[in-house]
Formats: sequence, C-alpha cells, structure tokens
Amino acid sequence: MRDVQPVLIRGGKPLCPASDRRVPLRLVESRRFGHGVELLRYRRASEAAT
Repeated sequence: MRDVQPVLIRGGKPLCPASDRRVPLRLVESRRFGHGVELLRYRRASEAAT
C-alpha cells in the first residue's frame, strides 16, 4: 500500500484555477529514492507533451 502526499510548489503559472472541479492529470515522471520515497510528476491531460 502506498500513501501519496501531494505537494504543489507555488510560483509561476497556476497548475489549476481555484475550483472544486476535478482536473484530469497524466503521469509524466516517476522516480524512486531510498527509504520508500517516490517522486511523481503530473501534467494536466490537456497539455501537449514537452
């Protein structure tokens, strides 16, 4: 079982406007570090790949 604790880094263009609606996201990067820590990076599904 994994416990995901999302962190939104502030600054720049907002990822999502203030809203209660759900925003579809797609996973763009996953990296594992020691002690069970994993970095997951997402983008809005509507954004073009870079």
